[in-house]
Amino acid sequence: TVFRSNAHNYAEAALRAGELYINATTFTGVTLIPIAPQSLPQQLGGAAASGWATWDNTNSIAVPITGIPTGSYPRYAIEFLDNSRDDLGANIPAVSMQWFRVTARATDPTTGATVMLQQTVRKLISEGS
Repeated sequence: TVFRSNAHNYAEAALRAGELYINATTFTGVTLIPIAPQSLPQQLGGAAASGWATWDNTNSIAVPITGIPTGSYPRYAIEFLDNSRDDLGANIPAVSMQWFRVTARATDPTTGATVMLQQTVRKLISEGS
């Protein structure tokens, strides 16, 4: 339906916002994005993983969209998954990366139709020898 399509488009916008945030930010440590009262993203299996039991305004980030009431903004959360390093072979520099999962949730403010999407984001953090 058109309302589910609206919710899907809003969730896609939240995914893109999360991806842009990752690409624009230098991350260190396990707890990476400070937002009260929790910090996101959290490493999977860590003590704060229980924060995923309930999706709410304290463990996600709102994405303002024109025409949507403030309380209905789509939201995203970012989880740190892992660091990795690819040694590609002789005469090719090694590449270090960080991996994240972005989860986005959006609701059509008219009907309440809700969509949740996820994507994995790889961020290049260094090239070396």
